[in-house]
Amino acid sequence: MIYEYRTYIATAGRMPDVNKRFREHTMAMFKKHNFRVVGFFEPAVGDTSELHYILEWDDMGHMERAWTGFRKDPEWIEIRRQTEANGAIVEAVKNQVWRLSDYSPKPRAG
Repeated sequence: MIYEYRTYIATAGRMPDVNKRFREHTMAMFKKHNFRVVGFFEPAVGDTSELHYILEWDDMGHMERAWTGFRKDPEWIEIRRQTEANGAIVEAVKNQVWRLSDYSPKPRAG
């Protein structure tokens, strides 16, 4: 099991659009492509132009296949085109792939 930690930095003033796209479109696309979402997080204090989330994968192959299918999906391509008609809503994406340490408690089943 591996975990992917992603941070999206919204284009100035576009955080509401990022949240709207996740709420109205991306979550359904994640489900369609068998993404396992651990959670989404927004800063309670500090920079509010960031969205953080964690995905759970069986292994690197699972992660790569899911992302490839997602990015090539014509439905996603159209969603992205429509939601970025007035310009990019995400300025930058950062991600890391993590594995549990041998002393880590196991994540709770959600």
